[in-house]
Amino acid sequence: MMTAAVAIEITSGAERDLAGIWQRRLTQRGPDGDDGADALLDDLVASIESLVNNPEKGPVPPELEALGITDFRQLSRFPFRIIYG
Repeated sequence: MMTAAVAIEITSGAERDLAGIWQRRLTQRGPDGDDGADALLDDLVASIESLVNNPEKGPVPPELEALGITDFRQLSRFPFRIIYG
């Protein structure tokens, strides 16, 4: 069953995290190439945008589920996790 499309809001904290991830990768590998900063940011943003049509895509994080918190889900993009709710 398909879930209705939802609006995605990236918080200012998440934007800062994405900027920091991009900056770190830029320092490590530069902006270009398959493993460059731009490609990594594009992949993370595409993962976030994929939630528009499938917001229940990822599982509940196990550490939250163990506490009885099931309002959040996660997508894994090794070595990163995108937590959303």
